[in-house]
Amino acid sequence: MQVAFSADGTILNDDKGKIRIKKPFKIERLKSLLNEANIPFTEKVEEGNFHSFFFVPPILEKTFTSE
Repeated sequence: MQVAFSADGTILNDDKGKIRIKKPFKIERLKSLLNEANIPFTEKVEEGNFHSFFFVPPILEKTFTSE
């Protein structure tokens, strides 16, 4: 999950993360990862058939740390 967030995520001001994707296989894979990790999320479909996922990532960082 952290790798997905580091690759495609954005840190929001309210200590949450957002991943915005369009490809159907990425949408399904992200849903699967979030559910397997028991991470609550909300999904919003936006103009252009983009899907935005809002959640609290395991580590609220975009770069890899020693953790």
